[in-house]
Amino acid sequence: MLFIVKRFGRLANRIVLFANVIAFAEEKGYQVVNVSFHSYAHFFEGTDDTLLCAYPRKKCPLDLFGLRSVIYRWIRKSRILYQATYMLSKLLISLGLSGTFLTFITDTAQEQPILFSSPAMEEKIEKAKIVLLSGWTVRDSGNVEKHAEKIRAFFTPIKKYADAIEARMDEFKEGCDLLVGVHIRQGDYRNWLGGSYYYSLEQYVQRMHGIQDLYDGRRIKFLLCSDSEVRGEKFPGLTVAESKGTPLEDLYSLARCDMIMGPPSTFSQWASFYGNVPLWHVTDPDQSVKKENFTISSIGYIPGHDK
Repeated sequence: MLFIVKRFGRLANRIVLFANVIAFAEEKGYQVVNVSFHSYAHFFEGTDDTLLCAYPRKKCPLDLFGLRSVIYRWIRKSRILYQATYMLSKLLISLGLSGTFLTFITDTAQEQPILFSSPAMEEKIEKAKIVLLSGWTVRDSGNVEKHAEKIRAFFTPIKKYADAIEARMDEFKEGCDLLVGVHIRQGDYRNWLGGSYYYSLEQYVQRMHGIQDLYDGRRIKFLLCSDSEVRGEKFPGLTVAESKGTPLEDLYSLARCDMIMGPPSTFSQWASFYGNVPLWHVTDPDQSVKKENFTISSIGYIPGHDK
C-alpha cells in the first residue's frame, strides 16, 4: 500500500503527483491512500465523499441521513488526519525504521526525478508492505499514458462543478473559431527559479499576436487565466475573455480550449493532459510562434525542472 504523506504545492501540483502514483498503482495492483489531497477532495468524482482519498476508490456505506458525509467533510476540512499521518511518517523516518514491512520514498536533495519504473525503485516497493511517499519529483510517464483514461475519470469534476464549467465555456466559445487558453503566471513566478519564467504582459501579447497571425483568417479568441489582475485593454488588437474563475474553473476551462499557451507549469500541463489539448510551454519569451510548438502534454515530466 502506498501512502502519500506530504502536501506539495496547490491544486495542479497535487493532482499531477497523485496521478503519477495512481498510474503506478494501477499497473502493479497496489492501493493508494492520499490524505494530503483533502483540501481538494470534494471537487472530484474519485475523491468526493471519501475519507482516505484512496485509489481504487472504496465504495462508501449507505448514508441515509447524511451524517457520514458531514463527518467526512469536517475531518477533511480540519486536516486532523493529514497532520497525524504526516507527523507519524516524520517520526518513523527519523527512527530509521525502514525494512521489509515499511519503506520510505523521499526526494530530499534529489536532482533528478524519481522514476517508479526504475528496477531499483520497483524492487524497493515490492519488498515492502507499506510505502510512505514524501516526494514531489516521483513520476511514471509510461504508465501515465497507459492508464490515462482511468486517471482522467478519477479527476473528473463532480456534476455541480462540471456544469458550472460547461456554462462558462459556452460563453467563452461564442463568436470564435478557435479559443486559445493563455495561462498568465506572474505572482510567484517573479522569484521562482530566479524569475526565469516571469514574463511581462507585453511578452504575452507578442506571442498572442503571433498565434493570431499563424491562423490568419480565423476568428481567434484568447481566454486569459491569471493569478494576477489583467484587463482587456492591455491586449490591443486581440479578442480576449477574462476567466476570473476559481482555480478549479480556470484549470478545467483551459482543458476545454483548442490550444493553450503559458510558462512551464503543472497547471497548464494538467489542463493539456486532461483535455487532450495542444500546449506550448513557453521557455523563451522571444521564441517565434510555430504550430509545432504545440503538443499534447504528458504529466510524466516536471515543468521547468531542467532550469
